[in-house]
Amino acid sequence: MAILVAALALQFIYPWIAIYVFYGFLFWLVASFFVFRMPAMNRPVSGAAPRPPAPLGPPAAPGAAPAPAGGGLKLSFCAFCGADLPIGAAQCPSCHHEVRRF
Repeated sequence: MAILVAALALQFIYPWIAIYVFYGFLFWLVASFFVFRMPAMNRPVSGAAPRPPAPLGPPAAPGAAPAPAGGGLKLSFCAFCGADLPIGAAQCPSCHHEVRRF
């Protein structure tokens, strides 16, 4: 940032270097695209192997019924009015909207 401010200040003091400042910043911009796309910049930050994503929702109790085939999680409240939902409700008792799955 300091280099940018200094270059702009020099440009006003010595107007004949304006074209050099312009091409210098243009070169800097193009070079930064190449530097950020280098393979070394795409390496993982940690040495550990990536872990698979954790399953959503609370863990199932042993011997519990499997999750419904529709997938997703049912909210414990209505996404439209905020009312608490009874367990297994397909529709909000307050506003009668369908229960959303996420």
